[in-house]
Amino acid sequence: MAKVSIIMSAYNAAATLGATLEALPGSSMSDWEAVIVNDASQDDTGDRLEAFAARDRRVRVLHNSQNMGLPASLNRAIDAARGLYLARLDADDISLPDRLALQCAYLDAHPAVGALGMGAYVIDGVGRLRSYKAPLPSTILSWAKIWRVPFIHPTVMLRRDVLEAYGLRYDPTFRLAQDFELWSRLLDVTEGANLKRPGIYYRVHGGQSTRSKVDLRLDLHRETSRRQLAKIVPGVVSNDMMEAQRAFFLGEAARGAGIPSLQEAVTWRQAVAEMMLSRHTAEQPVKIGFGLDLWHVFRRQAGKILGDSFQRQALTAAMPVLVQGRVHMKFWASQRRACVGMEQSVEVC
Repeated sequence: MAKVSIIMSAYNAAATLGATLEALPGSSMSDWEAVIVNDASQDDTGDRLEAFAARDRRVRVLHNSQNMGLPASLNRAIDAARGLYLARLDADDISLPDRLALQCAYLDAHPAVGALGMGAYVIDGVGRLRSYKAPLPSTILSWAKIWRVPFIHPTVMLRRDVLEAYGLRYDPTFRLAQDFELWSRLLDVTEGANLKRPGIYYRVHGGQSTRSKVDLRLDLHRETSRRQLAKIVPGVVSNDMMEAQRAFFLGEAARGAGIPSLQEAVTWRQAVAEMMLSRHTAEQPVKIGFGLDLWHVFRRQAGKILGDSFQRQALTAAMPVLVQGRVHMKFWASQRRACVGMEQSVEVC
């Protein structure tokens, strides 16, 4: 049995698949298998996968007879996987050589952690390095999972036995934002963490998403948040308040004309934090997470939101994490290539 199963779905990915596959044998860790689902591609993705599998017996290819979408295809890969850990990767991304070894070492040493992410170098459609995408601080994941995606999806490594113990899979009805929906349930039953370094080249393609896809993704994000909030807040959270939370704290464009004011949105979010603390939720993730939320708003609304001692305490708690995050971001963003072989400590954010 391989220690790690790399799980991937590929649909019409022939243009980028070569770089993704060729990077796999370059891993510093050899004890892996790859389970790749060809989701009824209409180009030569399937042929390329079979040719690569013929060269490397660690690669297994499954073919869907009809297009099932990403979540259903990933579920099929999970069901077929044999590894102790499951490593996500997309068919247009490139895994760095030490990614698998670093994540395995961390999970081996931290048995309570069931989901582990990393940062990512962002590249464009032709592979040019564009930026660095930092992971969220590990200290706030139990708070962040309510509001936003806690991991960079194709960097995540999971414990397979946790998924099996709780019957967890991607929800096939979430054809977009399926990662946020799964992480929100997964982090209800296990701990999560993010390593302070990049694990992949994350490809961002040019072109604009259609308005219908953007709206669907936003709707699904709000639905996931609403499910989490239903466990904390009595009653039904209004659509207008959800729009206000996404607009003020994540910078998204608000949809609708009747959303609450900034002060109302902050007061309501603070009430959620206080309800969590009243139920004996760990104080650090809530206060630091809420404090970081306040900071992002405070930068744009100086002097308009620090209305009471709870907010000031939260902001104070968040400042060391904010400073560390900026140092970490600047370091990795300054690197013009993958830092393979660098003597860097492996720490969580």
